[in-house]
Amino acid sequence: MKIKFKKLIDDAIIPFYATSGSVGFDICSSHQLMLAPEGRGMVHTGLAVQIPENTELTVRQRSGISTNFPNYISIGIGTIDFDYRGEILVPVVNNNPFDNFKIEKGMRIAQCILSPIIRAEFEVVENLEKTKRGEGGFGSTGK
Repeated sequence: MKIKFKKLIDDAIIPFYATSGSVGFDICSSHQLMLAPEGRGMVHTGLAVQIPENTELTVRQRSGISTNFPNYISIGIGTIDFDYRGEILVPVVNNNPFDNFKIEKGMRIAQCILSPIIRAEFEVVENLEKTKRGEGGFGSTGK
C-alpha cells in the first residue's frame, strides 16, 4: 500500500520504518523548537500526506521518547483522515516544571501507523444485549 508525501520544505525528512519489523514509521521535526517548562507547542514536519481512502493515519508517541525522556515530553495522539492534505503537525507538551526541552531539527518526534477504517451505521435501540461484564467500568475486570 502506498502513502504519498509532499515536501512542504526542501529538507523535510521522508518518514521511514526503523526496522523491518516496525509497525509504525517515524516522522521527524522539520524545525527546532524550544518548549518552556510545562509549555506546549506544535512540531512541524514539513510534510503533507495522501493516504488511501478508507484508511487513517494515527500519530502517536515513540517508545524511545517515552523511555529516554520519562515524565518530560508528551506527544499528543492524533488521527489524520484520508481527505486531509495539510501539514502533519505533532502536538507536544513539556511536563517538566523546571527545565526547557529542546526539539532539534531532524529529531524523530513521533510514529505513525496506517490502519483500515470500517465506517459504522448508527441505530438507536431501547435495550442492549446483556453480557457477563454488564456496566462494570474502569477497573472492574481486575477485581
